[in-house]
Amino acid sequence: MIGVDPRQFRSWTPLATASDQRLWAAIADGDFVSAGSARHRLRLHSGTRYQLAGASRVTLTYGGAATFGIAGVDLVVSTGASRRTRAHPQRGRPDQRARGGDAYPQA
Repeated sequence: MIGVDPRQFRSWTPLATASDQRLWAAIADGDFVSAGSARHRLRLHSGTRYQLAGASRVTLTYGGAATFGIAGVDLVVSTGASRRTRAHPQRGRPDQRARGGDAYPQA
């Protein structure tokens, strides 16, 4: 998981992702987005709230999937959400307990 300023990070993503206004509005509004592979692996559903775990847990809404074009980036949140989790990059993972499922282990 990385925390980004959507206005700055957007230009580093592939054109299709950079052009997706809904995606960037979701990040700016405090939601999180994932790579498509993470969406499938973690069984994420748009509009559903999940707990993201770092040094602390925060509950955020899943805003959708996109291609980021950066190896190892599977979840993207705003810098504010990243600070709230106090997550080290690549450590935060959705926790399905927020919707009654099993917890995902942290890396």
